[in-house]
Amino acid sequence: MGTRVAVAGKNKTLRGMVRFFGGTSFASGEWVGIELDTPDGRNDGSKNGVAYFECQADHGIFVRKTQVRPDLGGNIDTSTVRPSASAPTT
Repeated sequence: MGTRVAVAGKNKTLRGMVRFFGGTSFASGEWVGIELDTPDGRNDGSKNGVAYFECQADHGIFVRKTQVRPDLGGNIDTSTVRPSASAPTT
């Protein structure tokens, strides 16, 4: 959590901070929740009424860990990140 990352968007690279990592109720597999620096997201850290993390409206996105890369020379090794304590159990 708290790692600076970049994600390739449709027209530009999106940058932000990892705020969630783990399973979700909206899709199978592991997801990375990112609080974006700019309002280019799709949510506020909630999806389908479930809050995974908190951020301003349109600053949150969820992506697969394969879509995430380090920003500005930082590193992210998602294999060692533990699921968020706020992840809902289903």
